[in-house]
Amino acid sequence: MGGKITSIRGFEGLQMIKKTFNVIAVFTFAFFCTFVSFFPAPILHAQEEQADALPTAEEVFDRYAEELGGLMSIGGIESARLTMKQEVDGPGAATFGGDGKMDFVWLSEIGWTINTSMGVRSTRGNWKGKGWRSIEGADSKWLEGEEARQSKNMMPSFVPAHVIDWLDNSDKAKVIGKEELEETDVYVVEIEQEDGPQQKVYFEIETGLLFAMGLDQQMGLESVMFVKDYREFQGLMVPYEYEYKIGQMNITMFVKVEEIEFNGDVDESDLQLPDELLNDFQDSEDK
Repeated sequence: MGGKITSIRGFEGLQMIKKTFNVIAVFTFAFFCTFVSFFPAPILHAQEEQADALPTAEEVFDRYAEELGGLMSIGGIESARLTMKQEVDGPGAATFGGDGKMDFVWLSEIGWTINTSMGVRSTRGNWKGKGWRSIEGADSKWLEGEEARQSKNMMPSFVPAHVIDWLDNSDKAKVIGKEELEETDVYVVEIEQEDGPQQKVYFEIETGLLFAMGLDQQMGLESVMFVKDYREFQGLMVPYEYEYKIGQMNITMFVKVEEIEFNGDVDESDLQLPDELLNDFQDSEDK
């Protein structure tokens, strides 16, 4: 009898051990699941943050230069001449010049000029950083304020060499985010301007190329210039079409490039700076 009781108690002991083991196994598994589910969360979150991290302005400019054709090729441009055609759509189109021709001339370290023939012939440009405008039948004048900034900012899209200036001053620029513009994902870069509001410049994330530029106000209206139709020309990617959307007036101006010449026979006289402005500028340099 005693042996039988001992056997039963032994069996009960084994059952108790088995139950205890099962309980421990359940708690261990639960703890393991909690452990696994708890710790990957910050890891995944960190990975998401890394994927969403914004590049620096210098990185955006570097890639832009590379996609254009490289700094060596860009730095080799000393002069440029472009013949363009302008078309304006929307109410009040005549206020912005109407349809016509545009001739753009640029010399490295000197400046640039746009001559337009749209009913009234006008010329505007930037001479060593100083903006000016000349309208047929009116006096020429140096530009100030928003007009001067507008004159300075118009050149970048026409000549790839502007990216060198952006790289040299990348400490004055900052990538402030990503957004969708005209159904295109872009990085938004803000560039500080010495005497005006920050300028917003947009780079397509997929291609790295300049996609659009926010311009200073045109006649009190906000405007954006879209850069389109990049094509290879002499080893560089050059845009052949520009679309200006001006303010809330539903006015759109299209500028299409017809001819391009880099490093052709161009000298300072091609900038057509009026004598009175050139004299003023030389006098100001002598002071």
